[in-house]
Amino acid sequence: MGSEANLKLIKLLERQIKEGKGNEVELKRSRNSLLNISVKIPAEILGSIFAWCVVREEKFSTDPLEKHFAGLEKGSHNFLLVCHHWFTVAVNTPELWRFLGKSLEEWDKRYNRAGTVPVDLVLDTHPSHRHPGDSLGIHLQNALMNLATRDKIRQVHL
Repeated sequence: MGSEANLKLIKLLERQIKEGKGNEVELKRSRNSLLNISVKIPAEILGSIFAWCVVREEKFSTDPLEKHFAGLEKGSHNFLLVCHHWFTVAVNTPELWRFLGKSLEEWDKRYNRAGTVPVDLVLDTHPSHRHPGDSLGIHLQNALMNLATRDKIRQVHL
């Protein structure tokens, strides 16, 4: 479809939205997908770009026994909020959900997103820095048991 046909369709969708014809959310998504050039990028490539953006860095010290994980940067998954297309691609990119975080609190927030992808479990907090509430809740315990049973724990770093 050429840019002239896209422009006509966008104007038609705008008119339908303005007149309240049809499902407004679906109409806006259709209009936005015509305006969004990233829909032309294959989902696999876009997903790889997202994964590259959130990859945690392993920082190694000179001591071979000491390994530090930078973890996820705050806001590293903000691209989920850009548009429906990006959200859909991200949700269907398992590599984004491989790293659960480096504390029990982060694990508890993210374990349900891992789905069927093998996960990396990193607990990189010194015992003196842990909070009294840092413990395995029953849901997290069950999730970890399930991951272990299905052989879906790729790495463990304590």
